Amino acid sequence: MQCNPSLALVLDMVLLGWGWSKPPSQAKDHRDLDFNYAAEDCCSEAAWTDERLQSIERQGFAINHSRVKIGHGQEEAFIRAKNLLQDWRHFQLGWAFVPRETPIERGQGFNVCSKEGLFWIVNPLRIRYIRDDREQARKNNKIVYAFGSGTLQGHLLAGEERFSVEWNKEDDSIWYEIFSFSKPAHFLSLATYPYVRFKQRLFAKQSSDKMIQEMRHKVS
Repeated sequence: MQCNPSLALVLDMVLLGWGWSKPPSQAKDHRDLDFNYAAEDCCSEAAWTDERLQSIERQGFAINHSRVKIGHGQEEAFIRAKNLLQDWRHFQLGWAFVPRETPIERGQGFNVCSKEGLFWIVNPLRIRYIRDDREQARKNNKIVYAFGSGTLQGHLLAGEERFSVEWNKEDDSIWYEIFSFSKPAHFLSLATYPYVRFKQRLFAKQSSDKMIQEMRHKVS
């Protein structure tokens, strides 16, 4: 069911941060929250053909994409990158984080917490799918681990985001990719949308840098 979040639900996700270094990490019960977009039509688990991308854009979503090489190695390096994703290391940025104890499981709800001035904004999502190609490692030249999440009622944006790591066996390069589509789901995000888009690009840059740093730290 598609439903726009009410003002009360959105404001319930905005926490005044006096004296807090971080907001409470305990996630609220997400089971009663619906996706705030037509999730059955947009699930990014399917292949992203040009036709699908154009269809998403016609629905008013902006496409965000970032892909960077984070290391080099064989199966051990890929497992390291996969473990980093499962530990939410890509989302430990100080001003934005997901509690690291959040399990990567299909249907799992979680909060993205981000700091804006004196406020922590807590946006709810749910993991929609997980892809793990490791069992096909002997047959495929590219091995991918990925999971994608959709926004729930109360999130200031509507859409999906997918994080993935890839092992290209042809040259043993390890890649980190962020792919998402989103649009404002409330007047607060609509009124500040240029700033929201800037923060999305900033997140992609800092998250990629974080993954590179974590991979190098293991080597050193």
